[in-house]
Amino acid sequence: WSPSGPRVLVTTYENTIRLWDLDTGRAPGPAISQPEGIQAVDLSRDETRAVASDWGTVARVWDLRTGGPVGKPLQHEGLVVQAAFSPDGRRVATGSADLSVRLWDADTGAPVGNAMRHGSPVTVVAFSPDGRTLLTASGDKTARLWNAATGDPVGKPLVHASGVIGASFSGDGRRILTATSGRLDCWDAGTGRSVGKPIQVEWLWQSAISPDGKRALTGGTDRVARVWSVETGEPLSKPMVHDLWIAAVAFSPDGTLVLTGSWDMTARLWDAATGEPLGRPIPGCGGVVAAGFTPDGRRACIRSWGDPPIRTEDVSWAYTAMSPRALLDRTGAITQRRVDRTGSIEPIPLVEWRTLASRLSEAAR
Repeated sequence: WSPSGPRVLVTTYENTIRLWDLDTGRAPGPAISQPEGIQAVDLSRDETRAVASDWGTVARVWDLRTGGPVGKPLQHEGLVVQAAFSPDGRRVATGSADLSVRLWDADTGAPVGNAMRHGSPVTVVAFSPDGRTLLTASGDKTARLWNAATGDPVGKPLVHASGVIGASFSGDGRRILTATSGRLDCWDAGTGRSVGKPIQVEWLWQSAISPDGKRALTGGTDRVARVWSVETGEPLSKPMVHDLWIAAVAFSPDGTLVLTGSWDMTARLWDAATGEPLGRPIPGCGGVVAAGFTPDGRRACIRSWGDPPIRTEDVSWAYTAMSPRALLDRTGAITQRRVDRTGSIEPIPLVEWRTLASRLSEAAR
């Protein structure tokens, strides 16, 4: 997604890159061909450039307006598996199977600062929202923080029991969520200390951290997505269930909605506080491989094996929608009353009411 508007950078199976405007359905610039293949790709915040790595040892910066290359190729000694622009667009970070992470000048392709090293191939490269810190992760069982200007290490490695397959900053940059096989951990980005309790998810496939860093979202090959508290490691929502495994999960920018995409050829919206479905499944998607919200949260973008391979849906209605179950829960939390099986109104037992109110309050934070 473009951070500033309804544009999305698209790669194709024909090894092309192109920026599309979702309002007009048109591409503002030419298609860019990278015959050596496309492994990783990122869009600059000003929407003028893309960085893409091939299936070899090189990443390139491209001008999306002219279709031409910018500066020299960014050369590694192994497969370049990750590439990212800094928030200001002046730097590019790349991570490679050669165990290194490098910083580059986005205009010239010249290396910047020190090469950063891991003990195994790099799996994650991500800048903090303010651009000052670089987050990397690796199969060497660590995630690491680095000075994004110099490449010098910041603090101690974040040590795990197994290889780190995912890592991301929260929207405010204060927390980091890391994923290993079957487990999520949350960390304080400033101190490097762990936050709360680990979240154990046996069939973990995808994960995301809420904008405020207080909740985690998971989706798995067991067909289930859940929202979790990073403080307690306990689920905050009921299971959100698809018919086949869940390949994509995302929080809305304000953290109130969840979007999931599955190989059952649907995407779904859910209430992030309760896990209740909102509206009907979005059909005709093909097997979903990626899904997310536009920066304003008003639309969902879904990437799938279907035709068309990319589709957008207006989801603005979901911010005022509430499932029947969620409505009853919230009414019960306020009034300490509920409707029984006969349709009569009865008081909610005190312990049960406190549990309900606490769960909704925690989910809303």
